[in-house]
Amino acid sequence: MSLIYPNVLDDSIIKDRRRRAEVLVFNALKNTQLYSTTKIYYSCDWLNTVSERDAQSDGECDFIITDTTLGVIFIEVKGGFISKDDQGNWYTNNTIEIKNPIQQALKSKHIIIREWKKRWKEKNPHKVAPRVFYGHYVILPDSSNQSGKDLGLFANIKQFGFSEDMPNIHKLVDQFFDYKPVGQKHITYDSLGESGQDLFHEMLTKPLDFEPLLHQKVKINNFKIELLTENQQDLINQSVGKWNRLWVEGPAGSGKTSIALKKFELESSKVNSSAFICRGKNLSYKIKSSFINDDNNLHEKIFTFDSFILNIAKTYFTENQKNYIDKELSKTGYTQKLREFIINKSFDISEDIDKYDFIVIDESQDFEDSWWLLINEIIDLNTVIWIFGDSNQNIWKTKKPEISNLSESFRLNDVLRNSSQIANQSIVFYNGKGHGVNISGPYSSEVDIIKSKDIHGSLSAKINELIFIQSIKSKSITILANANIHEQILQLSDERYEINKDIKFSNSIFLSTIRNFKGLESDCVILIVDNLEDAQDQDFYIGISRAISYLAIITKEDMYEELLSRLT
Repeated sequence: MSLIYPNVLDDSIIKDRRRRAEVLVFNALKNTQLYSTTKIYYSCDWLNTVSERDAQSDGECDFIITDTTLGVIFIEVKGGFISKDDQGNWYTNNTIEIKNPIQQALKSKHIIIREWKKRWKEKNPHKVAPRVFYGHYVILPDSSNQSGKDLGLFANIKQFGFSEDMPNIHKLVDQFFDYKPVGQKHITYDSLGESGQDLFHEMLTKPLDFEPLLHQKVKINNFKIELLTENQQDLINQSVGKWNRLWVEGPAGSGKTSIALKKFELESSKVNSSAFICRGKNLSYKIKSSFINDDNNLHEKIFTFDSFILNIAKTYFTENQKNYIDKELSKTGYTQKLREFIINKSFDISEDIDKYDFIVIDESQDFEDSWWLLINEIIDLNTVIWIFGDSNQNIWKTKKPEISNLSESFRLNDVLRNSSQIANQSIVFYNGKGHGVNISGPYSSEVDIIKSKDIHGSLSAKINELIFIQSIKSKSITILANANIHEQILQLSDERYEINKDIKFSNSIFLSTIRNFKGLESDCVILIVDNLEDAQDQDFYIGISRAISYLAIITKEDMYEELLSRLT
């Protein structure tokens, strides 16, 4: 059975009274039985790129029919009762002047065949184009055939189809292909062939995709996201900006860290003592780096909770206590036991610790009860303290921090720092699958879920695609994977790009575990899922929401279906 393009007409075409006759012919051609080697194209626009002598720059052919054996025919359709006067003027219903349909079909034929020959030569420089039959015809579905009527010199009645031909339009198409003007009857034509038909198909149906490269999307999205974040900041300032004690909650991607940093930057210059405290070392380092050239030395006031209490120890502990800490650090490193020791000793001397004027806390969902108790000891009634945390009860079961005079939570409900596609994927792991959350981020690429026989091979291919095809910079790519495969991934580094586990190497692709990248974000994230049994919802929620504009998830073939189930 033949194929027709498009297969379905848009409602706007069907309802357009001016195209009623074309729709009649379209439906007749679609529903008839032509050869399986035949392809039908409706409403083919063309641009004159081959004939400088032709004043007409563009046009349209109502139907083009190609057949690998028979050739190509060009058809113009005119509705209503068609007539032509002795002055060469054509009319529909005797009143409305129309263009000469035979000349329209002829013009389309010449322009499109010339373009086809030009493209054939470009694709096949050492191969002669086949000598194909091509003809031009007219169908008048509302007019009647006056058989044998002399049309004069401009055309032959066999070049026309009428209302009587519509029920058996396949016979009309055969007639058109069989018709040869007197001067062409002796010519033996070549078959169009599949390659020739494919070239017509490419010319007439070539899909267009003006989607920008990923590096352009990243640039555009980052600009949009910063505007959205500024709007979020303005909302908070207008609503609760003057509150001394504020607890802000929101899902991943709602801009909590960005808002927290802006608040810290604005208020720190107004007070004597301030601190920004978070949980993760990598997040702390990134924030410090962003303030490294600040005139107020804000980078010196950025802490993880552990570095914060170490700073207390350095400032207020006795020499014996400091020596004990140094000894433990050199012997076993920083341990839970050492943390508890510092917290307990800090409680003992809390009255001697200078109270802070202003504190911002990020990642509050990761803070332990004893941490809050200590923070409460180093503030007084005049201390301004703003606390930011993730509101996903599915993951953290968060509760109100134990800080005196703290407000009820101010909710951020807009996810705006991830593309909408990425946010929709991460929100699967949020309370009620994101009920009540607004996806406000920019549009970007769909999430790539890659089924792989060789995870490292697929990872290498994805890195090469991002860097050398999509023009993404290495520093804009982060790989999140279980620690047990990090050494294998590091071996993918070569002279073209470097993969590094140290966040201080800012121009490299960064490799991290999911948990160690919490609170951070990257333009492009490649998430490796090689062990579904140990993968928790928390890991998916954090890992997916780290990506701003692009996310690829690579998994093993035998895990693919189960992964898809987890992600829905």
